[in-house]
Amino acid sequence: MTHAGAVSRFVREVEGLSVAPLREPEMLPVRLAMGMARALPIDGAGISVFSELRVPLGASDEHAATVERLQTTMGEGPCLSAYEVAAPVIAHQTDVAARWPAFHDVLVSETAFRSIASVPLYTATARLGAVDLYWTAAEGPMHANTIDDAAKVAEFIAVVLTSGPEKVSRQTGAPAPAWIDASSVQSRMKVWQAIGLLGAALRLSNSDGLALLRGAAYAAQRTLDDVAADLVSGKLKPVDVTG
Repeated sequence: MTHAGAVSRFVREVEGLSVAPLREPEMLPVRLAMGMARALPIDGAGISVFSELRVPLGASDEHAATVERLQTTMGEGPCLSAYEVAAPVIAHQTDVAARWPAFHDVLVSETAFRSIASVPLYTATARLGAVDLYWTAAEGPMHANTIDDAAKVAEFIAVVLTSGPEKVSRQTGAPAPAWIDASSVQSRMKVWQAIGLLGAALRLSNSDGLALLRGAAYAAQRTLDDVAADLVSGKLKPVDVTG
C-alpha cells in the first residue's frame, strides 16, 4: 500500500464511523484515532497536543486512552520524546523499559500494550503534538512502511485538527476548535486549575506544582487527571498531596 493509499484508507475508515455520538464536533479526535487504528496494522492509537502540558485529544479505545493518561501522569514516554525531537520514536518493550522505566512499570501493569511508536504531529508552521501507535506484542511489528504511513496520516490529521469547525470555548469564552470541549481536554484543564490551587496555597511555581501533583498521583497509583479533579472539587486539600 502506498502512503497515499494509507491516507485514503484512513479517510474511508473515519467516514465509516457514523454512530451518532462520534459525529459530534468534540468527538473528532476520537474518530481520527479510531480511523488510524483501523487503517494501519496496529492495536491502538492516540492523539495529543502540547502547550506547557501534554493534552490527550482522543484515543481509539479505553485501553489506548489509559496509556495516553499514563504518559502524562509519569511525565515520560515515547510521545513526549517524539514531540521534543520532532522525529518518530520507536520503542519495543525492552526499549520502553530501558528508556522510561517508571512509565514501563505502569504500562505493563495497567494495559495490554507493550510496544509503542510515536510520530510528530505538525503543520507547515507549527508543531502541535504527536500521534501514538500501540501494539500488544513485546516486539511490535514496526515496519518502516507502517511508520511512514503513520507519518503521512499524521500530516493529514494535523490539517483536519487545525482547519475544522470552531465554537466558543466553555473554558475561555473565545473562539476555539470544536474539539476543545472534548472530555479529555476538559480533564486536562482541571490539572491547570489544580496547579493554580497548589501555587496559591503553597506558594509553588507551575513546574513545582505539576511535579507535586505527579508525585501524589504516582504514590496513590492514580492518574494525574484524577488527583487534579479531586483537588478542584475539594475532595483533596493542597496539604493532602504534599506527602
